[in-house]
Amino acid sequence: MHYKPFPIPVVEIFPHILNGIVEKEITLNDIGRVRCQGISWRARLHQPELANSILPGEVISVIGRENNTLLVLPEAS
Repeated sequence: MHYKPFPIPVVEIFPHILNGIVEKEITLNDIGRVRCQGISWRARLHQPELANSILPGEVISVIGRENNTLLVLPEAS
């Protein structure tokens, strides 16, 4: 029996920061959802030490992606 290996996560850091809006809360342990450029994406905190969670309606900065999940930070005030 042959098993396929798990795919290696592909992480890409974008050259320019994008903005988005949180649709489903993002926490340290849970992937949420954001709307960026008119599309709803899965999203996770890139640097969890900056925030424990980001609530729906909050503006975020999208700095990259890991496979089909966006890497986000709370927007700087």
